[in-house]
Amino acid sequence: MCDSGPSVEEVFRAYFDCRRTKRNAYSAAAFEQNMERGLMRLHRELNDGSYRIGRSTCFVVSYPKWREVWAANFRDRIVHHIIYNRLSDHFYRRFIHDSYACIPGRGSLFGAKRVHGFMRSATQNWQRRAWYLQADLANFFVSIDKGVLASLVLKHVETPWLRRLVAQVIHHNPTRNPIVNSPVWKFREVPRHKSLFHSKGRGLPIGNLSSQFFANVYMNELDQLVKRELGIRWYGRYVDDIVMIGHDPQQLNAAFEVMESFVGERLRGAFHPNKTVRNTCDKGINFCGYILKPYRVYLRRRSVQAMQQVARSGVRYDDPEQWVSQMNSYLGLCRHANTYRLRRQLAINTGATFAPGLTKVKTRRKRNP
Repeated sequence: MCDSGPSVEEVFRAYFDCRRTKRNAYSAAAFEQNMERGLMRLHRELNDGSYRIGRSTCFVVSYPKWREVWAANFRDRIVHHIIYNRLSDHFYRRFIHDSYACIPGRGSLFGAKRVHGFMRSATQNWQRRAWYLQADLANFFVSIDKGVLASLVLKHVETPWLRRLVAQVIHHNPTRNPIVNSPVWKFREVPRHKSLFHSKGRGLPIGNLSSQFFANVYMNELDQLVKRELGIRWYGRYVDDIVMIGHDPQQLNAAFEVMESFVGERLRGAFHPNKTVRNTCDKGINFCGYILKPYRVYLRRRSVQAMQQVARSGVRYDDPEQWVSQMNSYLGLCRHANTYRLRRQLAINTGATFAPGLTKVKTRRKRNP
């Protein structure tokens, strides 16, 4: 490894990692036209300290809620992968097992299964009453304190060039001279408290690998408090959505009070005042896209409605392959829940050809002329 910057091998590895998920993007295709020259220039800038982050692209999506999405240009995404490749193993060894988001081998399905398992354990296979407390942080990505985050990350980074690069990425303000790819009226639909344009220097851009990774580092402080100091046995977190399960509701409330103080004082954030749910486990927990109940698991209503909307959409006739791909993506979620009646109704309503078990829509083979 080079002391003044990443090696050529690191830069090329980061490029191929980045291209794996962005191969069809316009920025990736443009970069690939002069790939070797671009990578060698990036390597030179990272080693001589002249690298500066470029313009980000901002656009607005309406599903599931109105929010801004920020996309770094392809060159900067390579840098995010360089940082991730250098730091991820070090931090993954320090994360608790029940942090589910954006970690290889985990994810939303893993988190839903783990929390469902917690419910079974706490209730002794649904024979004993247990309580849960669920909460999430208010305006999470937009409200992250960059100073706090930088201190949490940099205390684990000793290499000078990497420290400078991490600090530049964390403190970068993408709202300065961005490329805007949505009309003004869409930006007006985004609530001010959910917009980086009105965050007063706080927040990380939603859409970057670096933001997902740094968010886990940021929230790991809370995870460690809950597991090491508060001793909560059944606890899981997906991004900023946390669930605690126990036999004593007063203990859960007391633990949550400590967590609220910690988040306010240590992380300079706050839990959403209207999104804290306390109930018994038999009533079900809405977590990681699933409704977890005794002996069964359902899809969220929002996911069901989105699936039904795709099933009815005109995409089926305009672009059949895309329609089949979208349907099969939702059917993949259905396979992990009690959804046979839903899948049967979709098969009847659409008249499409489904595989046995109604787990997949079959594509029609093109007849040879």
